[in-house]
Amino acid sequence: MQGAEIVEAIMQQIEGGGLEMRRKRISLAKRINELCVLQSNDEKKLRNELPRHLKRVVKKKRLLLFEQLLQDMHYGDKKIATEMISGFQLVGWVQPSGVFPAKVRPPLPHRDMLNIMAGHCIHQTLWGQRAGC
Repeated sequence: MQGAEIVEAIMQQIEGGGLEMRRKRISLAKRINELCVLQSNDEKKLRNELPRHLKRVVKKKRLLLFEQLLQDMHYGDKKIATEMISGFQLVGWVQPSGVFPAKVRPPLPHRDMLNIMAGHCIHQTLWGQRAGC
């Protein structure tokens, strides 16, 4: 919802006793249900094509439904659903979406630090197994 739509929805709730809002909610629920039915096979196909680690993360989320709802509401960040499907970058710079004001700061921790930590953790794990821990 955009700002004017939110104000309109609030006014309908106050002035109309909520009847119009309930109608809109029912209409939206029907639309979502229809989309779920229409996209069911595509959702299954998409889920089967995801890498194993992403399957666990997005488990029962309806990614195509999410994408369609964002398009329906003309959400400013067109790539958020695609990023969910492909997986988010955990380190490094993130491209601004344009939805929120940019707040530039260097990413922490740096990728090099993660590589150093990974090597140390592997060494500690192997050392612990040799010592009988």
